[in-house]
Parts: sequence; C-alpha cells; structure tokens
Amino acid sequence: MVDTIVSELFQTQALQVCDPDHPFWYTSGLFGPYYINTHFLYGSKEAAENLLEQIDRELARDNRLFFPVSIARQTEQQYETNRIYRHVIDELAGLASGLSFDLISGGERRDFFFSYAVAARLQVPHLSIFKDGSRVLSTLKGRPELYPASYQGPVFKGQTFLHIADLVTQASSYTRSWIPAVTALGGQVKDTLVVVDRAQGGRTILQQQGIKLHALTAIDQKLFEAAQAQGLISAGQAALLESYASDPDQFIQQFLASHPGFLQAEEQRDARTAERVNRFRWLQSQQS
Repeated sequence: MVDTIVSELFQTQALQVCDPDHPFWYTSGLFGPYYINTHFLYGSKEAAENLLEQIDRELARDNRLFFPVSIARQTEQQYETNRIYRHVIDELAGLASGLSFDLISGGERRDFFFSYAVAARLQVPHLSIFKDGSRVLSTLKGRPELYPASYQGPVFKGQTFLHIADLVTQASSYTRSWIPAVTALGGQVKDTLVVVDRAQGGRTILQQQGIKLHALTAIDQKLFEAAQAQGLISAGQAALLESYASDPDQFIQQFLASHPGFLQAEEQRDARTAERVNRFRWLQSQQS
C-alpha cells in the first residue's frame, strides 16, 4: 500500500521535492525541501483546484444545509471516474472499517476531499465542521441538521467520532476547531485518519487529547526509501529529506553554511521572494 500511495503522491504532484540546491519557501517564512498538497490526490492539481473553487462558491452562498450534498455529489463522481482518487478512498475506507466509531467528521476545506467519500463507502453519518464554528449533520435518511456555532448540547452524548483529514502537522486545527466542535455537541473524537502524517509532532499532541492517529503514509524514512527505490527522487534529494525530517532548524543552518550566497541570490529573484527572505532574516533575528 505504502509504495502505491508514494507513487500516487508524486504522480499527482501532491508531493514535490526540490532540487538539492534550491529549497522551497514556505508561508511561515522558513524554507525546506518539499511541498505537500495532499488534496491533489483527488486526481490531479487541476481537478483539486476545481473542487476547491466549488467549495468556495458553495461557502459564499452561505447555505450550510445544501453544502454537504453539493460537495459529496462531486466527490462521488470523481470516485467513479478517477483511478487514483478511488484507490486513496478505498485505502482510507479499509483502515476506517477496522476502527470503532459512530460518526465521521471532516473540517473545512481540504478534509472534505476525503471525509465525504469515506462516509459514503461505509454508510455512516457525517458531521461537516466549518471554520465559522457551525456544523451540519448528514445522515443516511432524513434531512440534514444545522448546528450554529453558538449551539451546545448533548446531541451526540455517548457517541464517538472518526475525524478524517488530508494531513496532520502539529494538530493545531484539531485543538483549535475540530475537537471543540464535536465535544460541544456531546461527542468524542477517539480516532483520526489522515492521508499524510507530516511527522512533525501531531501524533503526540493528539495522544495528549486522547486521540489515536492513523495514516496511509508519513513523511519519514520509509517514504524516502520507497520514493528513491521507485526512481522518484535522487539520492541527493533523499538525503535532503532525511536531514529536514531529523531537525528542520539544523537543516536550515547546514544548508546556509554550505550555500553562503543563497539568501543574496534569492533576494534578486522577484519581489515576493525578496519579501520572504526579509521575513526569514527577521525570524532568525528573533531567535538570536
């Protein structure tokens, strides 16, 4: 399973690894050797961006009750027609079927790429959680139920949830939004299932919340070896990934030491990159 998921990550460009001498800039103001866009496993970058646009359009309509129906309809069509997406959903559903839970939840926006389709495969109710705090319950029978952000009550007292997400980094979305949204309705998130674990502390944070993390794959040594064995990355790229996974801060310092002209060259590329370099220098100054 891992080898297939790894090849699909690269095939759809959901995972991109940089040239050893040119790391990617992140919105945080730091840089690293890879970009991950797990939602590209919807089949392609184009297909994923089209669904994101539809999600944004539906959110702008501000009709929360209709939203799950509209987006789930699209993910079902994609499941029927796209081999890669169907394989990812089937793998998620297979893992989920071995867990014990009453409902599935997913959060705005990228969780919806996977949570609706898995709920459909397993024929279980789905709770859509939105960034404004509102929630919509979709059941197999009957009309959907809307719970405004301000609503709290024992709707799901004694019931457990499996939260499905595209990826987990440090689980900030869980602690800030997803877990409180479920507990406010009397439910409990006991497990979460993600496509990719970035292996950057999220598992430990979730354990502290009493939640067990399950993932199709992780950004770790096993993935690096599988990618190199399939010829998807070079030995130099694999070494870069291993260094970053071991210690991101040390990776940055070692890269700058071996590439002394990197920041100056990046400043000359374009205004956006120059801004990122300035932010990086500011961040470094705060640590010294």
